[in-house]
Amino acid sequence: MREDVFLQRKEFFVLDALRCLRHDNSQNQCSKCINICDVNALSIFKKRITLNAELCTNCGECIGSCPTESLSLESFDMSGFVLDFVQKDKSSIVDGVDVPTVGMFDAYHIVSIMLRKKSDIDFVTTSHTKENMTKYINDKIDTANEFLEQLNLPYRAKSVFKETTTDTKKRGLLKNIFTITKEIKTDDNASKQLKKVEKYVPPKLTLLKNSLKLISEELNVENIKTVKGLIANKEIDFQACTNCGECAHFCPTEALFRSSENDGIFFQSGKCIGCGVCKMVCEPDAITSPASVDLTRFMFDQADLLVHYEYHTCNECKTAFAYKGKGDICDRCLTYKDDFADMFVMAKDL
Repeated sequence: MREDVFLQRKEFFVLDALRCLRHDNSQNQCSKCINICDVNALSIFKKRITLNAELCTNCGECIGSCPTESLSLESFDMSGFVLDFVQKDKSSIVDGVDVPTVGMFDAYHIVSIMLRKKSDIDFVTTSHTKENMTKYINDKIDTANEFLEQLNLPYRAKSVFKETTTDTKKRGLLKNIFTITKEIKTDDNASKQLKKVEKYVPPKLTLLKNSLKLISEELNVENIKTVKGLIANKEIDFQACTNCGECAHFCPTEALFRSSENDGIFFQSGKCIGCGVCKMVCEPDAITSPASVDLTRFMFDQADLLVHYEYHTCNECKTAFAYKGKGDICDRCLTYKDDFADMFVMAKDL
């Protein structure tokens, strides 16, 4: 059970520190939420993301930037909004009216809406939308459209600007906080189920995979290029890998995981959020990111065996080591004499 000590709040806004990439790995450099907050309410304290409630305006503009969905508004569930919106006869989403802020969207949400609606959708920014938010949503729309183009689908997300009055903005914001939550109650159970399906995987990623499955029979592509911020792939160089398991240990979504016998490392592209933690902790730099991914394996969370080891007993130290065809001596013993050559100088040689 999560303890309240890990939940930092400002009224409706919540930072769940247990989901943050920096919680388990303080060396992680993710600062996307900090970069988008123009009131400096989010900062680094003891190498972790911290919320300054006094500065926070409860706007929610940083929410969509978080890879693990550790940021949220209690009054507005994004997965619930997507599931509700696709049931309506609407072709536009207006900032501050249909959603509290366009900053709550990620490319995952945009693609999921497009796949389920099967039509062009306008994402409307207004004269009240901040400049950084306009750029943010345009970048996410470009990412979503890049993915849709690879799927050979005809519909696209569009960025549209619309003049609005201050009163309209205020009415829309109040509507979002006090009314929209009630409107999406019919999809509340489905939204909660998204969070239960995978304990570690962000609901928005599960939503995307489910959306792809709904149209899988219409898709005529097998491999697609990886799209930064949406879909990723991994490979491990067998010769460089030391089988230390750090990549699997620190993977926040368990996209990388070890075999039951600890003699191999598997990868599921359908769980990868492209955070780069695995590459950062890999001391021998054995992890690379291929430029393409199998779409079916992504959708259905199929795992690929990236490396597999046979264990031999070292002739010198008698401990088990990952055999790489270089003889029955582990790397530690193989390099020990060279590393500590000065210790083996005979007295007669002095």
